Order: sequence, then structure tokens, then C-alpha cells
Amino acid sequence: MYFVKSRKIRAEGRFSLQFGIADGTKDYIFFTECENTADELADLLNRNNVAPEHIADIIEDLFYT
Repeated sequence: MYFVKSRKIRAEGRFSLQFGIADGTKDYIFFTECENTADELADLLNRNNVAPEHIADIIEDLFYT
């Protein structure tokens, strides 16, 4: 099961809270500053039983293309 995980980073002299996807054994990609966006993606991944090897490609397709 996938869930949202957050981390605090420092970039360009300021701190930022980023959200990403994890599954309990691995943190995948931290890709947004919007917790709701990450939560919606986690729900989508869980509803569709997405295999872990596809997560990076899905995030890239949805958010970076």
C-alpha cells in the first residue's frame, strides 16, 4: 500500500516541505509541495494496484511532461 511521506529540504536558502510516495519499505519520489496532490496520487496508485517499478514513470508522465 502506498502512502504520502514528507520531508523538509533546504533549497536556494529557504526551507521547503515536499511530499512524495512511499510504501513502507522505500521512499520513491518527492515531487510536490502540495500534500493533497501527493495524497491523490497515492489513492490512484492503490486503487489500480500499480507495481513499484512503474511509480517513477507515472509521476514523470503526470507531472513533468
